[in-house]
Amino acid sequence: METVSLPHWPTHSLLVGQYMNLQTTPSTVVVHSCNKAPYRLQNHTPQAIKPVLTHRPKRKGLGRSANHTRCLVPINTSASGGSSDLLTTGCGSKNLKFGFINIRSLATKALLINDLILDHGLDMIGLCETWLKPNVFLPLNEATPPKYSYAHVARAHKQGGGVALIYRDIFNFTSNLENKFKSFEALVLSSSSSAMHSLSPFYMVVIYRPPGPYSQFLDEFGEFLSGLVTHSEQILVFGDFNIRINKADDPLNKAFSNLIDTFGFTQSVQEATHCNGNILDLALSKGIVVSDLTVLSATSAVSDHFLIKFEASLACPVSGGTDVITSRHIGPSAVAAFSQQLPGVLAPLTVETGSVENLTSSLNVALSSLLDTVAPLSTRPRRLKRSTPWFNEEIRALKQACRRLERQWRKSKLVVFYLS
Repeated sequence: METVSLPHWPTHSLLVGQYMNLQTTPSTVVVHSCNKAPYRLQNHTPQAIKPVLTHRPKRKGLGRSANHTRCLVPINTSASGGSSDLLTTGCGSKNLKFGFINIRSLATKALLINDLILDHGLDMIGLCETWLKPNVFLPLNEATPPKYSYAHVARAHKQGGGVALIYRDIFNFTSNLENKFKSFEALVLSSSSSAMHSLSPFYMVVIYRPPGPYSQFLDEFGEFLSGLVTHSEQILVFGDFNIRINKADDPLNKAFSNLIDTFGFTQSVQEATHCNGNILDLALSKGIVVSDLTVLSATSAVSDHFLIKFEASLACPVSGGTDVITSRHIGPSAVAAFSQQLPGVLAPLTVETGSVENLTSSLNVALSSLLDTVAPLSTRPRRLKRSTPWFNEEIRALKQACRRLERQWRKSKLVVFYLS
């Protein structure tokens, strides 16, 4: 794991190959904080830092570039300056505002995406078909508002493609660099609970599947989900799958629906997301409650795909302060003090008369009082362990067997133990 630290710039760490053991080709992931210089890591080796600092012009009236005319909407300052639901809701769960759109060339629409984020108060927005090369950062800088960051995976060897996520700086995401598949593009980000205002860790995935044969996609996506669900209880996957979910007789729709049902995902989009009337862009969730999902067809001027906007409720872990453990520290000094004072405590009981129950009760009270004196009870908070319902007794037994075979192989170096 390598981290590039820049003076006065937030440092992001890129997590390499954390949750899957697939034979994939590493792709370039850019993690960037707005108005700061991006850096990139490729093949697990830090590359040269390539700063791209942008000047944000005042937006009044119409702005024209070499290729198109941008219709700039005035920024809603209340949306950009207000606090997110993430910071205001109570314990138990917190609501976040998400968005997704197939942008079809971010270079010509970067400022429009910036305005969409601010106008709708989105905490994060997923983009696909950015059509950006690996070393092109300017459109991403322009699309990212202040106090936001982005992560991007570019299609390196052919035209088109590319997936990105623009999110608030309060999210401490780490990115997996080994998500290069033959049938689809994926950006996988995992959150850290320490910087998430007490949110439980969760995974964000942005997908783009180009049209074409789907047998390989079903195999790769099934293997992808099988690795993902073993590492998180809260997963949100959205993207352009190019699957006509609205066509019940579509073979790909049937196979895909069975696949996501197998892994316990819920598909929430029920309205057309493309100008031809099909549902191509999907939002899959596991362990996350999706609500207030709307498809904004007004964004057809931006792309032939519509903007999907929804809220999601993420769980908060139980506070460690509410769960305490009580214990005594019985060291040599406590044992010596107990032995020294014990005869004096037992002396009055030798002349006491009564039933066996009363004498036993008196003895217990005397011994407890003496123990509280020499080794008083102390309490301390205990951090609750993360729930892992998938880790059952069968998996525990398999893990123990694996560790036993590993020890035998390290000791004997016999191939039979290595293969086992």
